[in-house]
Amino acid sequence: MESNGSVFGLSADKHIAFLFPLRASWALSYVRSYFLARIETTAYSKLVDAFLKGIFSAQTCLCSFFNQVGISAFLQNLSLQDMQCIHLKTCIPIEEHARSIFTPFAFKALQHELLLAMQYAASEMANGSYNVHHFKQVDGERLVIWIPENEQINCSCREFESSGILCRHAIHVFVVKNYFQLPNKYYISRWQKGTAKRSH
Repeated sequence: MESNGSVFGLSADKHIAFLFPLRASWALSYVRSYFLARIETTAYSKLVDAFLKGIFSAQTCLCSFFNQVGISAFLQNLSLQDMQCIHLKTCIPIEEHARSIFTPFAFKALQHELLLAMQYAASEMANGSYNVHHFKQVDGERLVIWIPENEQINCSCREFESSGILCRHAIHVFVVKNYFQLPNKYYISRWQKGTAKRSH
């Protein structure tokens, strides 16, 4: 805190000194428009924690740690070949197409959003945008802007900009528009199966 506080002249501020140690609980709305590759999610944190606990302990030397990471990455790439065994949960073609492109982690995240998308309704507005809302919840509407000329979709929740995975609101609009697969621009390279293989 001292280095950040002194840089910004806030080291004497009691309120900042109290809040800074709690920064992990700060609202995500401040970082929502920045790409974070879903690292802010609890599921991702648990996944990383389980991975790290599985490959090293306090007695592990650095060389052994890197060897274990390499072995784990190799085994993970082998498991990508078993991706076709991941069961589809809907009969929507978008899901099957995404399974052939996404890594298991990204596919499960998209699959979760796709399942939730079925609980939403969309009302088309005069300008071609959509007001998307949950069928039970009165509040929590999202504005989804659809630009058909270049198949561009933007949601006010900004999930895609933050994680690289389309949100349930945008997916619902694609389903309403009778898309059988998402446009290629929504399969970012960070989450594609081939990217993981090429990086090793």
